[in-house]
Amino acid sequence: MEKIKVAIVDDNKDLIRTMSAYFETHGEIEVIGTALNGKLCLELLETIEPDVLLLDIIMPHLDGIAVLDQM
Repeated sequence: MEKIKVAIVDDNKDLIRTMSAYFETHGEIEVIGTALNGKLCLELLETIEPDVLLLDIIMPHLDGIAVLDQM
């Protein structure tokens, strides 16, 4: 069975670390990328194709809604 590929985007580094650690305990989920803001998220999505994007709404440089508009 293929793993579910997840990308996490949040301006809170601790939250990214916590979520990544949690997903590591579930063999069927793989975190394939993280970003700290919306601008970096769009750059990341040029190089990866996650099955699931966990996207914060309120972030610096480009918020989550703007990211969705640009996808």
